[in-house]
Amino acid sequence: LRGTPALYLLTPQEGYLKMLWDSGGVNSSANFSPNGRTIAFASNRMDDPEMNPDNVDICLVPATGGDVTRLTQGYGPQVGPAFSPDGKTLAFLGLFCEKGEAFWKDLHVWTIPLSGGKPTDITPDMDRSAGNLCISDTREVGDGWESPLWSADGKDLFFIKSVDGSAVVCRVPATGGEIVALTPRGREVSGLSMDAGGGRMILEASHHTQPAEIAVLN
Repeated sequence: LRGTPALYLLTPQEGYLKMLWDSGGVNSSANFSPNGRTIAFASNRMDDPEMNPDNVDICLVPATGGDVTRLTQGYGPQVGPAFSPDGKTLAFLGLFCEKGEAFWKDLHVWTIPLSGGKPTDITPDMDRSAGNLCISDTREVGDGWESPLWSADGKDLFFIKSVDGSAVVCRVPATGGEIVALTPRGREVSGLSMDAGGGRMILEASHHTQPAEIAVLN
């Protein structure tokens, strides 16, 4: 079968499934704004997305459906959007490049105002790729573009970085600065989620002889 993912809104209480947008392209990584009025997502909006898999944009759409706003401009993959706690900024993983270059360049962590404007690379000196690039029996390589997580006060961002066959959790100031690794090498981590207070993170952790288990990071 040939088909591409569309963007749907599900109301669990009513069991109602509504298509918000179907571009005919590939859509993923949908996240609600803090006030629930807007959805950010990643979308390949080119006429032939399967022939241009390395071009993905961060887009916005009202949660009730409507016109789509393309937030990022320029060729390259931009994925995993995440709203800041105040709803004014989006963080995402990505890079900007020429066609064909994305497969050998590293993804960084970026921020962009929700009102639009030029995105800011907050990890410009990082010489490894953001995201989980570990080769695994349980996921395809390149299937680990999880959205960054914001701290409760909006001052820091947490993200996964691939390092020498490992995937580690890192922290970086939302305005850029020192990147601090919070988990050791030798493991693969995924499924990051933060509690409401921002004091604890839950994740899946595994290594080459141990299947993934649930862990808490304080």
